[in-house]
Amino acid sequence: MEENIIIKSEQYKVKKLFRALIAIGAIFLLIVLIYEISDLCRRYDVYKEHTHSSYCYDTEYIYDYQYSYETGYIEKSIKDSFEKLNCAYMNPPRFNSLEFFVVGFCPFVLLALLAFLIKFWLSSYEMVVTDKRIYGKVAWGKRVDLPFDSISATATLRAFKGVAVSSASGKIKFLLIKNANEMYNEINKLLIERQKKEAPAVTEEKKTDTPDDLIKLKELLDMNIISQEEFDAKKKQILGL
Repeated sequence: MEENIIIKSEQYKVKKLFRALIAIGAIFLLIVLIYEISDLCRRYDVYKEHTHSSYCYDTEYIYDYQYSYETGYIEKSIKDSFEKLNCAYMNPPRFNSLEFFVVGFCPFVLLALLAFLIKFWLSSYEMVVTDKRIYGKVAWGKRVDLPFDSISATATLRAFKGVAVSSASGKIKFLLIKNANEMYNEINKLLIERQKKEAPAVTEEKKTDTPDDLIKLKELLDMNIISQEEFDAKKKQILGL
Protein backbone atom coordinates (compact mmCIF):
# COMPACT_ATOMS: atom_id res chain seq x y z
CA MET A 1 0.00 0.00 0.00
CA GLU A 2 1.07 3.58 -0.69
CA GLU A 3 2.55 5.46 2.26
CA ASN A 4 1.04 8.86 3.06
CA ILE A 5 3.03 11.60 4.79
CA ILE A 6 0.98 13.10 7.63
CA ILE A 7 3.31 15.82 8.93
CA LYS A 8 6.94 16.96 8.67
CA SER A 9 9.05 18.70 11.28
CA GLU A 10 9.92 22.38 11.02
CA GLN A 11 13.45 22.77 12.33
CA TYR A 12 14.93 25.69 14.21
CA LYS A 13 17.95 27.17 12.45
CA VAL A 14 21.22 26.91 14.35
CA LYS A 15 23.07 29.41 12.14
CA LYS A 16 22.22 32.28 14.49
CA LEU A 17 23.56 30.35 17.48
CA PHE A 18 26.70 29.42 15.52
CA ARG A 19 27.32 33.03 14.46
CA ALA A 20 26.65 34.30 18.00
CA LEU A 21 29.27 31.98 19.51
CA ILE A 22 31.85 32.95 16.86
CA ALA A 23 31.08 36.66 17.41
CA ILE A 24 31.47 36.32 21.21
CA GLY A 25 34.82 34.59 20.75
CA ALA A 26 36.02 37.24 18.28
CA ILE A 27 34.97 40.11 20.57
CA PHE A 28 36.75 38.52 23.53
CA LEU A 29 39.88 38.03 21.40
CA LEU A 30 39.76 41.69 20.31
CA ILE A 31 39.37 42.89 23.92
CA VAL A 32 42.42 40.87 24.99
CA LEU A 33 44.42 42.23 22.01
CA ILE A 34 43.49 45.85 22.85
CA TYR A 35 44.44 45.29 26.48
CA GLU A 36 47.83 43.81 25.55
CA ILE A 37 48.59 46.68 23.14
CA SER A 38 47.59 49.34 25.69
CA ASP A 39 49.72 47.60 28.34
CA LEU A 40 52.65 47.53 25.90
CA CYS A 41 52.28 51.28 25.26
CA ARG A 42 52.14 51.98 28.98
CA ARG A 43 55.29 49.94 29.64
CA TYR A 44 57.09 51.62 26.74
CA ASP A 45 56.28 55.08 28.12
CA VAL A 46 57.72 54.05 31.49
CA TYR A 47 60.79 52.64 29.72
CA LYS A 48 61.45 55.92 27.89
CA GLU A 49 60.99 57.92 31.07
CA HIS A 50 63.49 55.83 33.04
CA THR A 51 66.14 55.32 30.37
CA HIS A 52 66.46 59.10 29.87
CA SER A 53 66.75 59.85 33.57
CA SER A 54 70.10 60.33 35.24
CA TYR A 55 69.39 58.12 38.22
CA CYS A 56 68.95 55.13 35.95
CA TYR A 57 72.66 55.25 35.02
CA ASP A 58 75.74 54.31 36.99
CA THR A 59 79.36 55.28 36.43
CA GLU A 60 81.69 52.32 36.14
CA TYR A 61 85.41 52.75 36.47
CA ILE A 62 88.25 50.74 34.94
CA TYR A 63 91.22 50.59 37.27
CA ASP A 64 94.88 50.21 36.44
CA TYR A 65 97.14 48.32 38.83
CA GLN A 66 100.92 49.01 38.83
CA TYR A 67 103.74 47.92 41.11
CA SER A 68 105.64 50.75 42.79
CA TYR A 69 109.33 50.04 43.38
CA GLU A 70 109.50 52.99 45.71
CA THR A 71 106.83 51.87 48.13
CA GLY A 72 106.85 48.18 47.34
CA TYR A 73 103.09 48.10 46.94
CA ILE A 74 100.69 47.66 44.02
CA GLU A 75 99.12 51.04 43.35
CA LYS A 76 95.56 51.38 42.02
CA SER A 77 94.59 54.17 39.63
CA ILE A 78 91.59 55.00 37.46
CA LYS A 79 92.31 54.17 33.87
CA ASP A 80 88.89 54.91 32.32
CA SER A 81 85.20 55.31 33.16
CA PHE A 82 81.82 54.96 31.37
CA GLU A 83 78.10 55.25 32.04
CA LYS A 84 76.01 52.07 32.18
CA LEU A 85 72.24 51.46 32.54
CA ASN A 86 71.49 50.31 36.04
CA CYS A 87 67.68 49.86 36.47
CA ALA A 88 64.81 47.47 35.76
CA TYR A 89 64.15 49.02 32.35
CA MET A 90 67.39 48.03 30.68
CA ASN A 91 65.62 46.51 27.64
CA PRO A 92 62.67 47.95 25.72
CA PRO A 93 59.33 46.16 26.43
CA ARG A 94 57.92 43.66 23.94
CA PHE A 95 54.44 42.42 23.10
CA ASN A 96 53.47 39.60 25.48
CA SER A 97 52.58 37.02 22.85
CA LEU A 98 52.42 34.11 25.31
CA GLU A 99 49.84 35.86 27.49
CA PHE A 100 47.83 36.85 24.42
CA PHE A 101 47.89 33.24 23.16
CA VAL A 102 46.81 31.73 26.51
CA VAL A 103 44.26 34.34 27.59
CA GLY A 104 42.86 35.38 24.22
CA PHE A 105 43.56 33.02 21.33
CA CYS A 106 43.03 29.66 23.11
CA PRO A 107 39.54 30.57 24.43
CA PHE A 108 38.60 31.83 20.95
CA VAL A 109 39.66 28.54 19.34
CA LEU A 110 37.79 26.49 21.97
CA LEU A 111 34.64 28.58 21.50
CA ALA A 112 34.89 28.22 17.72
CA LEU A 113 35.24 24.43 18.04
CA LEU A 114 32.23 24.35 20.35
CA ALA A 115 30.22 26.37 17.81
CA PHE A 116 31.11 23.94 15.01
CA LEU A 117 30.23 20.90 17.16
CA ILE A 118 26.84 22.39 18.10
CA LYS A 119 26.15 23.25 14.47
CA PHE A 120 26.90 19.75 13.15
CA TRP A 121 25.12 18.12 16.12
CA LEU A 122 21.84 20.05 15.98
CA SER A 123 21.49 21.02 12.32
CA SER A 124 20.97 17.42 11.18
CA TYR A 125 17.67 16.70 13.00
CA GLU A 126 14.69 15.83 10.81
CA MET A 127 11.39 14.05 11.53
CA VAL A 128 8.66 12.76 9.20
CA VAL A 129 5.41 11.09 10.32
CA THR A 130 3.51 8.87 7.88
CA ASP A 131 0.47 6.62 8.33
CA LYS A 132 2.81 3.63 8.77
CA ARG A 133 5.98 4.83 10.46
CA ILE A 134 8.19 7.63 11.80
CA TYR A 135 11.52 8.23 10.10
CA GLY A 136 14.16 10.93 9.83
CA LYS A 137 17.57 11.93 11.17
CA VAL A 138 18.84 12.50 14.70
CA ALA A 139 22.19 13.67 16.12
CA TRP A 140 25.14 13.73 13.67
CA GLY A 141 22.80 12.81 10.79
CA LYS A 142 22.06 9.26 11.98
CA ARG A 143 19.00 7.89 10.13
CA VAL A 144 16.19 6.19 12.03
CA ASP A 145 13.05 4.31 10.96
CA LEU A 146 10.34 3.39 13.49
CA PRO A 147 7.23 1.44 12.39
CA PHE A 148 4.17 2.22 14.52
CA ASP A 149 4.09 -1.41 15.69
CA SER A 150 7.40 -0.85 17.51
CA ILE A 151 6.43 2.44 19.22
CA SER A 152 5.44 2.14 22.88
CA ALA A 153 5.25 5.79 24.01
CA THR A 154 5.84 9.39 22.97
CA ALA A 155 6.64 12.60 24.86
CA THR A 156 7.48 16.24 24.25
CA LEU A 157 10.83 17.68 25.33
CA ARG A 158 11.24 21.10 26.93
CA ALA A 159 15.00 21.31 26.67
CA PHE A 160 15.99 21.67 23.00
CA LYS A 161 12.25 21.60 22.17
CA GLY A 162 11.38 18.35 20.41
CA VAL A 163 9.70 14.93 20.52
CA ALA A 164 10.91 11.70 22.16
CA VAL A 165 9.74 8.34 20.78
CA SER A 166 10.18 5.18 22.87
CA SER A 167 10.50 1.73 21.33
CA ALA A 168 11.98 -1.65 22.17
CA SER A 169 15.41 -0.39 21.05
CA GLY A 170 15.28 2.61 23.42
CA LYS A 171 14.28 6.26 23.43
CA ILE A 172 14.99 8.35 20.33
CA LYS A 173 14.94 12.16 20.58
CA PHE A 174 14.16 14.52 17.72
CA LEU A 175 15.32 18.00 18.80
CA LEU A 176 14.87 21.62 17.68
CA ILE A 177 11.36 21.09 16.25
CA LYS A 178 9.23 24.22 15.98
CA ASN A 179 5.97 22.28 15.60
CA ALA A 180 6.79 19.69 18.30
CA ASN A 181 3.31 19.82 19.84
CA GLU A 182 1.62 19.24 16.47
CA MET A 183 3.95 16.32 15.74
CA TYR A 184 3.22 14.83 19.17
CA ASN A 185 -0.57 15.14 18.71
CA GLU A 186 -0.51 13.56 15.24
CA ILE A 187 1.57 10.61 16.45
CA ASN A 188 -0.83 9.99 19.34
CA LYS A 189 -3.83 10.15 17.00
CA LEU A 190 -2.29 7.55 14.71
CA LEU A 191 -1.44 5.29 17.66
CA ILE A 192 -5.04 5.50 18.99
CA GLU A 193 -6.50 4.80 15.54
CA ARG A 194 -4.22 1.80 15.21
CA GLN A 195 -5.39 0.44 18.56
CA LYS A 196 -9.05 0.87 17.53
CA LYS A 197 -8.45 -1.05 14.33
CA GLU A 198 -6.88 -3.91 16.25
CA ALA A 199 -9.71 -4.04 18.85
CA PRO A 200 -12.35 -5.75 16.59
CA ALA A 201 -9.96 -8.59 15.87
CA VAL A 202 -9.72 -9.29 19.59
CA THR A 203 -13.54 -9.23 19.93
CA GLU A 204 -13.93 -11.62 16.99
CA GLU A 205 -11.44 -13.98 18.54
CA LYS A 206 -13.43 -13.88 21.78
CA LYS A 207 -16.64 -14.77 19.95
CA THR A 208 -15.06 -17.86 18.38
CA ASP A 209 -14.33 -19.09 21.88
CA THR A 210 -18.00 -18.70 22.97
CA PRO A 211 -19.21 -22.24 21.98
CA ASP A 212 -16.40 -23.81 24.00
CA ASP A 213 -17.41 -21.74 27.03
CA LEU A 214 -21.03 -22.90 26.66
CA ILE A 215 -19.99 -26.54 26.40
CA LYS A 216 -17.93 -26.28 29.58
CA LEU A 217 -20.80 -24.51 31.31
CA LYS A 218 -23.27 -27.28 30.23
CA GLU A 219 -20.92 -29.92 31.61
CA LEU A 220 -20.90 -28.11 34.96
CA LEU A 221 -24.73 -28.10 34.92
CA ASP A 222 -24.90 -31.83 34.12
CA MET A 223 -22.54 -32.55 36.99
CA ASN A 224 -24.83 -30.54 39.32
CA ILE A 225 -21.95 -28.19 40.14
CA ILE A 226 -24.07 -25.19 39.15
CA SER A 227 -27.82 -24.69 39.18
CA GLN A 228 -30.11 -24.09 36.20
CA GLU A 229 -30.52 -20.43 37.20
CA GLU A 230 -26.77 -19.94 37.33
CA PHE A 231 -26.44 -21.66 33.97
CA ASP A 232 -29.06 -19.40 32.35
CA ALA A 233 -27.50 -16.23 33.81
CA LYS A 234 -24.00 -17.19 32.64
CA LYS A 235 -25.31 -18.17 29.22
CA LYS A 236 -26.92 -14.74 28.74
CA GLN A 237 -23.65 -13.08 29.86
CA ILE A 238 -21.56 -15.06 27.36
CA LEU A 239 -23.95 -14.47 24.46
CA GLY A 240 -24.32 -10.80 25.38
CA LEU A 241 -28.13 -11.03 25.75
